[in-house]
Amino acid sequence: MIQRDAVAAASENYDLIIVGGGIYGATLALESSRRGLKALLLDRGDFGNATTWHSLRFVHGGFRYLRTLDVRRLRESSNERRWFLRNFPDLVHPTPVRLLLQGHGLHRPSLLTAAGIVNDMLTWDRNRDVDIACHVPRVHVDSATTTRAAVPSLPVSQGTRSVVWHDGVMIDSARLLIEILRWATAAGARCLNYADVTSLIHDKGAVRGVRALDVHDDGHLEFLAPVVVNCAGPWAAELSKQWGHPNTELFHPSLALNVHLDIPAPCNSALAVPATENGGGIFVIRPWHGGTLAGTFHTVWTSHPPHRDGPEVGAFLHALNRALPSLAINPSHVRGLLWGQLPVTQNGGTHLRVRDLVYDHGQTQNSRGLYSVSGVKFTTARRIAERMIQTICMSQTKSLPAPREVARPSRNPWPCPTALDRSLYRLAIAEAAPHLDDIFLRRTEWWAHLRHDATLPDRVVDALGWDDHQRKSEKSRLQTAMNRLAGTY
Repeated sequence: MIQRDAVAAASENYDLIIVGGGIYGATLALESSRRGLKALLLDRGDFGNATTWHSLRFVHGGFRYLRTLDVRRLRESSNERRWFLRNFPDLVHPTPVRLLLQGHGLHRPSLLTAAGIVNDMLTWDRNRDVDIACHVPRVHVDSATTTRAAVPSLPVSQGTRSVVWHDGVMIDSARLLIEILRWATAAGARCLNYADVTSLIHDKGAVRGVRALDVHDDGHLEFLAPVVVNCAGPWAAELSKQWGHPNTELFHPSLALNVHLDIPAPCNSALAVPATENGGGIFVIRPWHGGTLAGTFHTVWTSHPPHRDGPEVGAFLHALNRALPSLAINPSHVRGLLWGQLPVTQNGGTHLRVRDLVYDHGQTQNSRGLYSVSGVKFTTARRIAERMIQTICMSQTKSLPAPREVARPSRNPWPCPTALDRSLYRLAIAEAAPHLDDIFLRRTEWWAHLRHDATLPDRVVDALGWDDHQRKSEKSRLQTAMNRLAGTY
């Protein structure tokens, strides 16, 4: 149970406090708790409501890193994909990704065949302890006939072949994050949303905890622990500065944009399309909620959220049309924008940082016990959580505890939106979802039903037993969240 009781949480002492409830904070809460550390996770909003929610929903296996011969990153990605497939087979499935081969440059069938062999050798253990239904097949190159059959809506030229590899795809990324948090609480962690950390508590050059505002009750509380980890994602540098420990290298922002398009997907699985602009790279297109999800487009962060009629979306559609002209996408096809910020190597740039950053503020800023984490990929968040715990243990001259066997809890039975009853209230309490948008976007995927069922918010409010004032304010809050998703604001 993700119990939202700030006063009770403040009455306990912890081994570490994690600030930020995205995928990096969630996996750190899980891994530290499995190692017997008492962890408290605090987030100023709802869990995973920023970049984590807006990802392309892939758990990458690392095949594409062979292009830059980054074997370390390939191995890490393959291992973490295996972890997700082994522990969350209900929420992460392997899916084929197809790349058309044009017969020249790096996209020659002979070269990709060899790359597939190397990938399979380097990821020889990719299916170890994974249920057979979630096994990742070998990389292979399909014939021209099979390729044309797989993408019948595209004008594939005669003789064009394709390479197929498999990545993990999240069936419901928000649900995956909540299940990680539920597993963490089963292992002993506390996870508290709507708790805005305002300052650190110091004593003789060391942190002793944090002060936070309970956003719901306007109450100021203190939470005590000898270790505080800043996992605030795009706000990591800002938070570090607010706490009096500035480190501008923690996060230089760029815009990462995925677009939900109201067009049929050109492929039943996922299609990888080389970009001819935006510094090259690859677009990945796949079916999603009755349309097509395409991404990721990287561009300079301008301090303003992208608008569906704005220049960032226009540049995305232009680049995607140049890469795949047969789609003929125009602004009227844009159903939603999934955007977040990813770290780049320098301000105002678009060159993505490829390594996660773990920073010990005690080494340079006389603040023992304060750490910051700045991650680059959803896929490798758990691996960085292990690294973070190891860093903490080393600073305390302790050995890294082995993880305990703590069973993942069974999923809560959220009802079908056409069959709502009072059990919904108990579920909202058990998963700390006090707002309508928490339920629609981050506990379920009911947001996708709103397009065809405008009565659903009222029926959910009725099932929750809220009064007319709460009904009005919560429906307004949900509409604001849906406008943000649509890019209309």
